[in-house]
Amino acid sequence: MTREESIAIEYLKGNELFKTIKDLPEFVHLCDITFPTKEYHLEFKKAYFWQKSNPKRQKKNQRRFLTNWLLAAYGVYKPKQEKKQEEVKEKI
Repeated sequence: MTREESIAIEYLKGNELFKTIKDLPEFVHLCDITFPTKEYHLEFKKAYFWQKSNPKRQKKNQRRFLTNWLLAAYGVYKPKQEKKQEEVKEKI
């Protein structure tokens, strides 16, 4: 287990929103494999802050939410809002 994995698991276990994720060590290990050069545990903190700041937009599936958050944060895919903004710029 890497240092980042240990940090991430401890953070997620102690968090009321994310502690419901099943197979937490496996999920964090997949994050470590997918983002080996990134400090993804910091993105978990940003995701938590976003959810606390937007209580009306709470997510039910925390595992999927964190996966999508990481993919967007590291530029693997663009959220729908960014795609729409690019389409508007192309039309102008």
